[in-house]
Parts: sequence; structure tokens; C-alpha cells
Amino acid sequence: MVTIKAMERLIQPSRSKRRQMASNGYENKLRTVRICEETAKALNDYLFTERPSAENERGIISDWLFLNLRGKSAGRPLAYHNYRKLLRNCAAHCGISSVNVRTHSGRSTKVMEVLEQNALHPEQEKSDFQIKALFGWSQIDSIQLYMNRNSEIMANSAYKRHSKKDGGGND
Repeated sequence: MVTIKAMERLIQPSRSKRRQMASNGYENKLRTVRICEETAKALNDYLFTERPSAENERGIISDWLFLNLRGKSAGRPLAYHNYRKLLRNCAAHCGISSVNVRTHSGRSTKVMEVLEQNALHPEQEKSDFQIKALFGWSQIDSIQLYMNRNSEIMANSAYKRHSKKDGGGND
């Protein structure tokens, strides 16, 4: 389930994989996310063209945003394993090895973009507070799960920082 403010392009889930659904009388602590115009258009296309047929097939209007559109589960909420399967199939159709696709690949990519941007442009470095807000984390340590430890940019940045502390710096 999700709250959508279409004009502002804001969405806020009311439940997540690890958290119970926000119910009546309780504040929804899941973060609000602003989506780009392209994503908003794709979401609207889904809501007004694809999703209604699944609801009609089952004969029940659902509060869930994403539904199974085909098969015996049509009209039921999209389960995590179904989402992963769809994501991997889409990747395969685009020529990407589905073995390397996981549900948080996009988050890992964005984390590394931010970290590498910080490393390349320290004058524009995002603070821990800004990074936590960007990714919706309560602790900066959550970043550890999404870091690519094989980044040459990060390795060079660490080397330069260490060399400056030691008074060295000669390559």
C-alpha cells in the first residue's frame, strides 16, 4: 500500500518488507520519496491501463499498489519473489545477466555515485546527515551493505588521504 500525491510526484509506502503496515492512529514512519517525471508517467500508465484489468479479473478493488497482472495470482498483491523474477526477466530482455541483478542494485549504484562524487569533489561532499536523508536511513552504518569495495576511485581517494596524513604523497 502506498500514498501517492500525483501532482507533487510524491509517494509514501505504508508498509515495507521489514516493517508492519502503518495503521489507523499510528504515524507512518516510512519515508516519502519524490519521483522523477518519467517514473511518475510510468506509474500513472500502470495505474490507469494495466492494473485495472487485474482488479477486474479478480473482481476486487485492491488497496495494494502493485498487483500480479497475469496468471492464477492476478489481482493479488505482488510478492517480493514475483517482483525479483520480473526484475530479472526485464534485465535479461535488455541484455543484462539476470544472475547479477538483485532488488537493491539501483540503491548500490546510487550509493557508489554519491561516495565517488564525494571522493572526486571533496568541496561538494555530502554530509552523513544528507546521505542518511537521501537513502532514508536512521544510521549511516547502513551504507556498508551497499558499498562496492572494488572501486578504483575510492581506492585512489583513500590512498591520497592516507598519503597526506603520513606526509608522503609521492606516487
